[in-house]
Amino acid sequence: RTTRLFTGSDSLAGKAAVVELSPGDCSMSRRARPMELNSVLNELGETGGRDALGPGWDRSVATCPDASLDFLTPEVFLENRAWTGLPKALDPLLEKTAEAIQKRPSLRNLAWHTYRLVYQTTERRPFDAWPELDQALNGSGGVFYLLIGMAGLGRLRETHRARGIPEEVTRATAADIRIGFMRYGRITGGRPGIERRLLNWYRLVGSGDLHRLGRMQYHFRPFRGSLRVYRHRLEGRVLALSEPGIAYDREGFVSDGVASWASVLTDVGDRVTGFPICPTGKALPGSVTLRTDSWDCMLQSGDTVLGMHIPEGEAMSLDRCRDSMNQALNFFPQYYPEHPFVGF
Repeated sequence: RTTRLFTGSDSLAGKAAVVELSPGDCSMSRRARPMELNSVLNELGETGGRDALGPGWDRSVATCPDASLDFLTPEVFLENRAWTGLPKALDPLLEKTAEAIQKRPSLRNLAWHTYRLVYQTTERRPFDAWPELDQALNGSGGVFYLLIGMAGLGRLRETHRARGIPEEVTRATAADIRIGFMRYGRITGGRPGIERRLLNWYRLVGSGDLHRLGRMQYHFRPFRGSLRVYRHRLEGRVLALSEPGIAYDREGFVSDGVASWASVLTDVGDRVTGFPICPTGKALPGSVTLRTDSWDCMLQSGDTVLGMHIPEGEAMSLDRCRDSMNQALNFFPQYYPEHPFVGF
């Protein structure tokens, strides 16, 4: 319908003017009438997810671009699909789903909200509680989340390219989306898509901070273990000591109930005294003392290490694991010289 605006005195006619505006001419943005989350969910036929979707919703509505969402344009998502290694035969379904999302304001705002929380925030989100969207998208709710999961691959490519990282590493890392796609198909009886609960993981994939080298994936992270590792300067022997105040049970495992004893660690002068941890993971109740002029602390809480992840879908062997870790020992000092690490 048209809108009649009374603009006051018309400078040409000398009388009040009436201007008729069509919806396409109206300058009032939809942001003047923010989309209510409950209304969106009702319109999509979804009965749950309000509490999970709520945080950040108003901010997302206020910042949703007026133009088409870039990550839902064919030139973007088709290139992303190619980098994942997913088959070209998937393209028509991607195009159909992306078009349906772009044309429907409720889906479009939900897509932007999800994208923004995945790639523009760092807080872990309960994406497993997001709506399935199968009703709204004729059984293609998983494709909605596939498009979101692939949306970070542009940043992945840019980050790796800026550091001169070989393309084969970038493609191997992007292929994690394909692994998720195959997993979703096994779970759902062959339907296309990815699990929405994995969007927190795909944030890491899209950040450019994850790297697949052979069988393993790696990323920098702080060591959070409750122990310190020492190495003898001459003999090369390695010994781990428990951090202080850790409660252990009778067998030497961290207690989740009644503790048998608690660790103590003292670092005074030229000596460190604490309770050793065996290679089997058990702590021993008898303390040992190390001289700091013979033993160096090689690892403690907060030190930078390479976090390792084992992607599913391929066989494991000692040789493949060894090869991957050897690749990492060469790769990271070359491409991230400013980030030394002390362990895996």
